[in-house]
Amino acid sequence: MLIILLFIACSAIELQQEFTQFTSIHNKHYSESEYLSRYHIYQHNYNIIHNINSLNLTYHLEPNFFTDLTPEEQASYSMTPTPDIDTSLGYHQMKGLNDYIDWGTLGKVMPPKSQYACGDCYTFAAVGALESLYAIKYDQLVAFSEQELTDCGVMYGQRGCNGGMSNVFDYVANYGIHRPEDYGPFRGYLMDCKMKPNPYFKIGGYVKVQPYNNDLLLNALQTRPVWTTLDSVSPDFLYYKGGVLNSANCGVLPMHAVLIVGAGMDPTSKLEYWRIKNSWGPNWGENGYVRIKMDRGSGLAMCGLNLYPAYPVTIDEAKKIKE
Repeated sequence: MLIILLFIACSAIELQQEFTQFTSIHNKHYSESEYLSRYHIYQHNYNIIHNINSLNLTYHLEPNFFTDLTPEEQASYSMTPTPDIDTSLGYHQMKGLNDYIDWGTLGKVMPPKSQYACGDCYTFAAVGALESLYAIKYDQLVAFSEQELTDCGVMYGQRGCNGGMSNVFDYVANYGIHRPEDYGPFRGYLMDCKMKPNPYFKIGGYVKVQPYNNDLLLNALQTRPVWTTLDSVSPDFLYYKGGVLNSANCGVLPMHAVLIVGAGMDPTSKLEYWRIKNSWGPNWGENGYVRIKMDRGSGLAMCGLNLYPAYPVTIDEAKKIKE
């Protein structure tokens, strides 16, 4: 009995030491009264992470900046499900063959950024899609302004830091988008739309991909990265660190917008996967990315990631679609 008590005491001390390191790494500062409550939250989530990792799945988790947050605080990094207002130019049509591809290794994807505690993930995914479209068209990576889409997307039914959908591309079709140095840096909160002249890039609109169709989604990915939504509130996603996420715990609600940048096969698990760029900074997941198990054919994808896929098109592409 004494040995068991000593083991528990040592484990508690180790966890407290880990929590101290955690607060330093993630620049967390608490008052004396808050410290204990944050530690208990961390302890609870740490145990969840440990239990999932003990199952030896095709992915693994790790404590990150979410681990000492309440579910309500964690939800601020996602978005409230928003009505999907369809103003697209239509649906993607199957063209050519499907194959593995990674736009990141092809040099057409900007590094992951951080949305902070603002639920404007839809703008980060949209800006990522625009940056990649520009890079594919002009062979040059240029950063565009998330703050502009957060501020000005409200003109098209978006809700600033409380969520939005793919029709945020309508703003860029009508007014274009600027670089951060021209519009202003990302602040992490909604500001007044500045409506500046001389945008750096303008598009012709956006195209949707038929939901529940994994083959069409992979085919669309052959042409460019694809904006989409998924369910991000499960511990498996929140604390994801690496591997191919393949979990029945992942829900299907459109709680978070991300950018699909690639597809491939994991050499260890032999699972096919979607490679997805997130907007929780480069320290989350695999340097800011997550790989999620990819299915073929029709049906609901893991984490619901094939419910609302869409991608922006150039002005020339839009003209051809309308002909």
